[in-house]
Amino acid sequence: MEAEILLPTELNEIPLKSYQQFMDTCDKSNDEEFLCQKMVQIFCGLRLRDVFNVKWSDVKDITVHFGEMFKKKPKFQHRFTLQNVEFGFITDIENMSFGEYIDLTQNINDIQNWHKAMAVMYRPITERRKDKYKIEEYNGTNSYADVMKFAPLGVVLGAQIFFGL
Repeated sequence: MEAEILLPTELNEIPLKSYQQFMDTCDKSNDEEFLCQKMVQIFCGLRLRDVFNVKWSDVKDITVHFGEMFKKKPKFQHRFTLQNVEFGFITDIENMSFGEYIDLTQNINDIQNWHKAMAVMYRPITERRKDKYKIEEYNGTNSYADVMKFAPLGVVLGAQIFFGL
């Protein structure tokens, strides 16, 4: 019996935590077949034992699909909604606090800490007028780091591009 595969069609359908999990696997292994299995498992939400029941040609096609998806340069997004909360990008990056700067620079270069960097860059919108908005005052990464593990990957990668990474 073949497992039903839910194949994401865009980066925003993949949560950051899945990308972090896959990248951690890539850091620990260079076995191409294993990485193909893990890619299908993680990004399609399957159990590893169910991946073994997928036709090899389908696994290859799925990994090519993801490879093409990851090649696309995502657009920077000022706002996104997560768990019914609208988050906005830090509105005045030139005047960020020292705490914001330290937390951002300590976390933005390590994929396993991107959820913490996202908690600096994006916070709940507290006030909105047309295209302008204000975000919640910064209180450290702990406030939203766990929530940001579920941030859409396209938003995360777009923010990375904003910083030239």
